[in-house]
Amino acid sequence: MTSLWERFKNQMMLKSIYKNEGAHLFLLLIWLFCFLIMFFPVRTGFHYWDETVYLQHADIILGGYDNYNEFDFRPPLFPIMLAIGNLFFNSLIMSHLIVAFIASLGVFGVFLLGKDLFNEKVGLISAIFYVFLPLNLILAHDLLVDTMLPVFLLFTTFFFIRAFKTEKTKYYIFGGTLFALSILLKFTSLSFGLVFLLIYLVINGKKSLQSVKRNYKKIILSIVTFLIVLLPYFIYSQIKYGFFFAAFIKGAIIINGDVYISMFSILREFPKMIPFHIIGLTFLGLVIVLIRRKISRESLILLICFITPFVLNFLVSHKEIRYFLPIVPFTVIFSSKVFYSMFLGWGKLIE
Repeated sequence: MTSLWERFKNQMMLKSIYKNEGAHLFLLLIWLFCFLIMFFPVRTGFHYWDETVYLQHADIILGGYDNYNEFDFRPPLFPIMLAIGNLFFNSLIMSHLIVAFIASLGVFGVFLLGKDLFNEKVGLISAIFYVFLPLNLILAHDLLVDTMLPVFLLFTTFFFIRAFKTEKTKYYIFGGTLFALSILLKFTSLSFGLVFLLIYLVINGKKSLQSVKRNYKKIILSIVTFLIVLLPYFIYSQIKYGFFFAAFIKGAIIINGDVYISMFSILREFPKMIPFHIIGLTFLGLVIVLIRRKISRESLILLICFITPFVLNFLVSHKEIRYFLPIVPFTVIFSSKVFYSMFLGWGKLIE
């Protein structure tokens, strides 16, 4: 009898392993497809102003002639990434490969966060939805930071949520490191600090103060890691421009320049960024939340992740639809949860 029982358990374990392998293989195929359509066709001809500035910065970093630069208000990480890539293969193809590869990693990001907050099926649905984001696919063929930034912030959020839930030191370190890199990719990422604070309060609730007292060393370590990653750039800025925060300030002045773009004009362009089915599912989920006046902690975290940056972006006078791309992965996961829950009954939509 014992032998039969052991065989049965072993067989069930193997089935579980095969099932997981199947899901992971499917995820890998989704990512590969996403990468290919983001990479091809490769633009080797004309590149417009922002792209050529980033290429110029990469060339200067590699020791090229500095006849013009915008280092005084553009963050440094993207040119550094391009410069490292060009050390191996100095070509526009390599630059586009870097952008497409990092942008496509969002497939894994939404899967991991969707799985962590809900379940593996929600994660897989999120991965599929992520592939077919129209503006993401278009801009992935440009040498810009806009399709990479959501991936950095997505993984930063994933690690901080893990840190707040498990209280493990390594997640605090990963979160602090990636948050600093996100800021070095685009200075406006600093606003996500408010998002992480709100997530911390949601996860810990009334016990937030006790959690801070219990984990203050880990929180300090995360902040120190964050500052260590930023320190070389602060030193460079202090030496070059006389103030460690100079580029942040000038960047903020430029982005709040004379050109004002209205809220209505941005909202009108949202379908270019988020497909109608994701907008519809998200709206449906929000309606259910309002009707039932009840929401799960996990769904609330996602609402914070896309509503808070959405509101903060509207405080900026000059805004473009691509500036809102960081909210898209969280919208994708929320809509995937709504889509998945529709098959479990309306009462499960936001639980």
